[in-house]
Amino acid sequence: MVTTQQPIVKFWGTRGSLPVNGAAHVKYGGNTSCVEIGTSRENGQFVIIDAGTGLHAFSESLTEITGRDFHICLSHFHLDHLIGIPFFAPLFQAGCAVHFHTIIEDAPDGFEPILDKFMAEPFFPIQSDVFEAELYFHSHASTTQIDLGDLKLETCPIPHPGGAHAYRTHIGGMDVVYATDTEHEPGALNSRLVEFSQTADLMLYDCTYDDDEFMDKKGFGHSTWQEAIRLAQAAEVKNLAIYHHDPSRSDVQLDEIEKKAQRVFKNSFVAADNQLFVLDN
Repeated sequence: MVTTQQPIVKFWGTRGSLPVNGAAHVKYGGNTSCVEIGTSRENGQFVIIDAGTGLHAFSESLTEITGRDFHICLSHFHLDHLIGIPFFAPLFQAGCAVHFHTIIEDAPDGFEPILDKFMAEPFFPIQSDVFEAELYFHSHASTTQIDLGDLKLETCPIPHPGGAHAYRTHIGGMDVVYATDTEHEPGALNSRLVEFSQTADLMLYDCTYDDDEFMDKKGFGHSTWQEAIRLAQAAEVKNLAIYHHDPSRSDVQLDEIEKKAQRVFKNSFVAADNQLFVLDN
């Protein structure tokens, strides 16, 4: 349970593409993308970004559900970012509300028909009509600020098959950029993302690959930890979270990536499932 009033980032899922488990994935975990950003759950405010298998882990951490509002912002609609939704306990609890936030560019008809298609035979045994919570579907333009009271978000389109958006959250005077999934062009920084990320206190970036692997993965929609450092340096961000790990990456390999990254960008780290990062002025 998060009790600090300082803004925090809690990583519930840091893996990309496919959840994994086993002896090689103990330290960094194997849940797919899900991050909690905000302040105290008791009397503060928080938002959930992406609904991978880490959403179930977040759900398991809750001690109070009834009467609560939960806001889930989706970066895009690939399965590894949605698969936690049918296992999110508040959806089955009358008396609470779940708000889904999406970007119109990615979902012109809104998220509701995507959810209905995702939770339909022959792909899933139950349909969304079993949910007892109040559901709200919010569609936002890329240039519109999402206002959740003390917590506000901006969005930025990023290159990914089918479309995706980065989020920048503002809470307690601190800024967090969440930028996954995205594919960069070698030798050309994404200037729009650099501008969007300027002086952020923390940036999470798609680090699925290494630069040496990247050319064999063109078109897959992902980036590298070296590109993350180049972006972080150009944008003058304070801290960098290496995120969206390839499912084949072992703890040993991620440890080595962290060592290499910190030689170039000291305030970088490989994000791990269940890790808490406190944003400090």
